[in-house]
Amino acid sequence: MNGIHIFFFLKNIPEPYLSVLKNSKLIVVRDSYSLNQLSILGANHLPCPSFFASESVKNISEIDKIALIFGTYKSPRSNNITTKTYEFLIETYKYILHEYNCEFVCHYVDELEEVYKEFHGTNFNYSYDAEDYIKIYNKFDLVVGQRVHGICLAASLGIRAVLSPQTGGADTCKGFLSEIIEVTND
Repeated sequence: MNGIHIFFFLKNIPEPYLSVLKNSKLIVVRDSYSLNQLSILGANHLPCPSFFASESVKNISEIDKIALIFGTYKSPRSNNITTKTYEFLIETYKYILHEYNCEFVCHYVDELEEVYKEFHGTNFNYSYDAEDYIKIYNKFDLVVGQRVHGICLAASLGIRAVLSPQTGGADTCKGFLSEIIEVTND
């Protein structure tokens, strides 16, 4: 089984990737953009694997604690967010923190310094081990953020979420306990 993460227009896929895709028995994508780009190769659309991470589902009747997923434009290219998304989330998080019981969740070590600078005194969660995120997210009743894997993992636990998507891959969250808010120029 081969797994690759590509984000190209089909006409621009480098030959080594295209060769692997053409010889694959199964191509699975998790968003409509990739499905559209790879449909001529027989791609299949399935949800993000994070949806299947939890063995149990919470029954949440009221929101007591909110997870705020932190991200920064200063991270390496594959993990960063746009400056526009960052600014939107910082302002949104400041409001939410003022009104509700919240903690931050960081998915990458390079986010720790930034979350500490922006929100000194607020608790934050991080682990180098992806398995720990089930326990981390299970502490919350609502998740807000831009990281699709965090939103999908929350959904697998039965936790509602609000997603401010960073990429076109966010539509994998539609219909899975998630609301999607687009950051616009307005």
